[in-house]
Amino acid sequence: MPNIFGDGRIYSILLIALLAIGQAIAAGAVAFATRDIFATFSLEVKSLPVTSLLMFAVAGIIIALLKIVERVIAENVGQNYVAALRSILFSHLSHLSPSSFANKRLGPLTIRFVGDLNAVRSWISAGIARSIALTIILPGAFIVLVLLNHQIATVVVLPIIGSLILIAIFAPGMDRLHRELRKRRGRLSADMTERIPIALQLKLLGRGEKEFNRLNQNSSLLRRAAVARVKRYSVLRAIPDIGISLSGCLLLAMALTTNATTGEAAAALAIIGIIAIPLRDVCGIWNRYAAW
Repeated sequence: MPNIFGDGRIYSILLIALLAIGQAIAAGAVAFATRDIFATFSLEVKSLPVTSLLMFAVAGIIIALLKIVERVIAENVGQNYVAALRSILFSHLSHLSPSSFANKRLGPLTIRFVGDLNAVRSWISAGIARSIALTIILPGAFIVLVLLNHQIATVVVLPIIGSLILIAIFAPGMDRLHRELRKRRGRLSADMTERIPIALQLKLLGRGEKEFNRLNQNSSLLRRAAVARVKRYSVLRAIPDIGISLSGCLLLAMALTTNATTGEAAAALAIIGIIAIPLRDVCGIWNRYAAW
């Protein structure tokens, strides 16, 4: 396997980390701007908080732009790595004798160059990049919450930590489900690749019904494997949503029972919305890692 950080990819990955830091800073600016905007509602003489409104708008635009750049760079890194891996695979295969392919089926070999490499690209481009962003944005968002109101931050963090623990418990089974799905796809691909060119001959030999039943059986096994993987992944994706909902509920309860201002509560809700994105990404990151 090529070195993930080789051939200059380390610089692109470091740039992705810097972009993630920029997003965390902009998210903090959004939270504080939200607090200041809502604080004006409680003033007897209301004035338009132009600076805070501008900060809110500019920070939101910056986050959107940084995400675009991050995704483009991450995709470029993934494609670069896959190209290097594809060259190594092709070079390895070119040194094998014809007899080495005698017992190999074309279907699974095709999966290697298409499905498997796509899983590799997905992990390098999205998995690693989002892991970097996650490790920066989540702590940064918690720091902003503490600066806003440490009491609110305390109750918000509990459901989020609980969500991460549940994800860590349920996530490890994803690799087994990916492996099963990959095996079923390879088997079906091999059968179709080998039998389509001789479908008429098989029918004339009286094996049409047998091959049809075989195809249905393999399709059914593939369907079960695909549904099992999606079911586990859907459960994982639901955990962060539940955690964020509980965090929001506890946040509002704490704000109502303490001396928290309306601005602090609104800013904290904005931060929770920002936290929700990388928290959901945890599931996608693990799914890509399991496929890798």
